Amino acid sequence: MEPSFACAGLTLDQVENILGPAQTAVQTDQGGLKVMKRTYSHEGQRVTASFVGGVLVDYSISPE
Repeated sequence: MEPSFACAGLTLDQVENILGPAQTAVQTDQGGLKVMKRTYSHEGQRVTASFVGGVLVDYSISPE
């Protein structure tokens, strides 16, 4: 089941208000864009989220 919060356009602060602090956080440079990839644990699932400019642009959800 996909969490109802997960939609592109949420800010990093909004996501962390819902999911809590990230378990892991990595920042990379992809074609001149700084991409933050963060992993969260939420209701028995692992949520991996990518942010550009502090805005959610992509996510995936898998069992923990």
